[in-house]
Amino acid sequence: MAREESAIGDLNEPPFLLTPTDRSLVETTIRKHCEIRGWKLHAVNVRSNHAHVVVIDPQTRPETTVAQFKSWCTRKLKPNHPDRKRFWTEGASTRWINEDAGLASAIEYTLEAQGRNGVE
Repeated sequence: MAREESAIGDLNEPPFLLTPTDRSLVETTIRKHCEIRGWKLHAVNVRSNHAHVVVIDPQTRPETTVAQFKSWCTRKLKPNHPDRKRFWTEGASTRWINEDAGLASAIEYTLEAQGRNGVE
């Protein structure tokens, strides 16, 4: 809790919450970007303040994939929020999944575990 309060104190603008329209736009952008890049999208779940994506492309570093998603989603969100400077926090989970069981678990978590505790 103290860590969260400290992080909030460091913000230059209020936290950004995605509206249902924003969430749809972000999901569509992620899906289209995967299609354009030829990445295999296994799951996407856009929440009110973050997104979960399970995508496979052995040719692209996960950090690059995350950066591209954030960049393209920002471009799409910006026209609806012109005064907003930042939409995303720094960092993200970029773990490699090297086995079928791990992939199945990540997909299940992304599609089914989100929102279980009442968090959008």
